[in-house]
Amino acid sequence: MALLLAAGAVHAQQGTGPAPSAPATAQNGTAAQGVGTITHLSGTLAVRRTDGNTRFLSVSSNVSEGDTLSTQQGTYARIKFADGGEVVMRPDTQF
Repeated sequence: MALLLAAGAVHAQQGTGPAPSAPATAQNGTAAQGVGTITHLSGTLAVRRTDGNTRFLSVSSNVSEGDTLSTQQGTYARIKFADGGEVVMRPDTQF
């Protein structure tokens, strides 16, 4: 294991490893906090962002820290979070 760590350090020093990517930034200049993804959806799911904007989500849409999700009548949605947790929203709920 020590050899693997040493080899990684050599690549980092020589610049042969992959270039680090810059974090995504929100409009206010802070790093965007993607915390989850919509994995299943049947019906209408809306999100109210921390900046007050509201829009509809679909499968594969990202969920950010501070978002308020709302399901409509007859809607079920599953959100998978970055830590491996999942939430299933039932109709007429907010999360």
